[in-house]
Amino acid sequence: MDLSNLIVSTAMIEGGIEISKPQLIERLLQQLASEGLVNAEDFADVFASIVKREALATTGIGNGVAIPHTKHSSVTHPIVLLARCRHPVNFESLDGEPADILALYLAPRDSSRARETLRASELLLRKLANKEFCHQIRQAQSPEEIVDVLKEAESCG
Repeated sequence: MDLSNLIVSTAMIEGGIEISKPQLIERLLQQLASEGLVNAEDFADVFASIVKREALATTGIGNGVAIPHTKHSSVTHPIVLLARCRHPVNFESLDGEPADILALYLAPRDSSRARETLRASELLLRKLANKEFCHQIRQAQSPEEIVDVLKEAESCG
């Protein structure tokens, strides 16, 4: 699996402290739905699943990065929406800092896809732990520029 197969959508969001974590997750999920990547009939259940997961422990991993995620039966392969917030959001991150890079990650619940899901998770975490990669995402001014960063990262390995 490579980055372009995993990160299927990109976004720029205004963000800011007035936006709650559930509101932000809903916005990201709405984008995936508008692109046909989440079925309308599954939207509420996928949303509830992400929020429920977030209630267990924050997915704000620190260094300005958050990876809200869930497994859902309607998801057939791992997908990610990678977004940059123009104004960081309070994601209750482990380091207490706001998040400005968000990767909404949806994975299949089907255990026969476990290996693919694990590879996708590892790839995503490895990329988001790379300070240079995150710096380049933070410099992007549009979803298209985020795509350019992804293409560059993929060509460099």
